[in-house]
Amino acid sequence: MRPSTLREIRDAAVRLEGPIARARYEDGFGHPVVLQRDMWPEAMALRGDHGARTLVTGGRVVEVTIDGPAPPDLDTPDAHREALTRPAPE
Repeated sequence: MRPSTLREIRDAAVRLEGPIARARYEDGFGHPVVLQRDMWPEAMALRGDHGARTLVTGGRVVEVTIDGPAPPDLDTPDAHREALTRPAPE
């Protein structure tokens, strides 16, 4: 993930445009997702790999358009190790 992507999502969250800011890439949604502090209790009550998807649907989300494909979703240590063997994005 490019540092500029993190800055763009952070800036959208800081502007308080919505309680949730998430990245929309050319090929769909991806990380990062930023939750305002008042969303944390709701997020912490979620369970499972797809639990947060219930938070990022509806009108509470600010979508931040990011150029390029979405970064891989690294949910396990094995997926992280595999990603380290791939070339870094430009």
